[in-house]
Amino acid sequence: MMFLLDLQGFIKRLFNVEAPQAATILMTLAVVVLGFLLNALSKMAGRRFERSNTRKLTLNAIEHLANRLTLKIKDLKETIESFNFKEDTPFLYPVLVVSETDVFRQMKYQDLFNAFFTGIENYFFWSKGSLSEPEKLAEFNRLWNIVAGLDKTIILIEERRLTFDSVNNGYRNAYNESLTKLRLAWSNYLRAYRLDNSLSPREVKFRDSLVSVIHNYATIPLNIRVRPYNTYHELVFKILALTDVDGNDADVNLVPLIEGCLEAITSFQNLEGYLNANIEQFKIYRKGFEEYRKKLIVVSEVLGRSKERRSSE
Repeated sequence: MMFLLDLQGFIKRLFNVEAPQAATILMTLAVVVLGFLLNALSKMAGRRFERSNTRKLTLNAIEHLANRLTLKIKDLKETIESFNFKEDTPFLYPVLVVSETDVFRQMKYQDLFNAFFTGIENYFFWSKGSLSEPEKLAEFNRLWNIVAGLDKTIILIEERRLTFDSVNNGYRNAYNESLTKLRLAWSNYLRAYRLDNSLSPREVKFRDSLVSVIHNYATIPLNIRVRPYNTYHELVFKILALTDVDGNDADVNLVPLIEGCLEAITSFQNLEGYLNANIEQFKIYRKGFEEYRKKLIVVSEVLGRSKERRSSE
């Protein structure tokens, strides 16, 4: 009360007016100052509300992204475990689109930075925390590195998916073509020597062994024997093994057979190597997703502590 009277007296002397006029000026100034303060407080409250909503949105997006990665890690694991080259199970690329990263691309870095590092509420949070502000800023920046890394990995996986069928079919067709050449080679050999009584004991042994290998292979159910693994181990490899004993590899009549086997082996190894390389790459992708998920949890814990601290105080 005394302060207002003193202020009124000061205005009276300053403007050389009577007491009622000084009181009017004082009330006008008070209204102006109060309006300014209320406007400033209103803007501060609005900015704080906006920062709070941005923090909640960001933490929610991080949680959803971590959950999505959990599902994708499971999909990658199932793909890896389900593939069996021996059984010739189909290699199916899982859909690895992670739409949650779009949320972060739509956000502005400056807006997120302001939400977590500006404002009086963040000042009190960081000053009381166990980590320094630079350390927390590092975790904040790590979030953007994670999103960028995920986007790059997903693009690489998609590029592999788009080319897989053509490359895989190319290797399979090459292997099947080599088998066709091998069948032609043994057909020509048997046509020429099956009824030949002038063959040496070594040549007769080879001919009969070749017929036996082909016959045994033919007894395997069709849906099983046509698998690349079985054609290689039950047919190609055994025929090549026959040419490698008793000096058969020196027989010029067996050159087409040997060449057919070697071409089939090369084609088989190319196919097997390509499929195994895909599995190994998927293991790398899975490990990468697991690392990204772990880092997201750390980022969420660090950035989310302000909310936990205020709720506990």
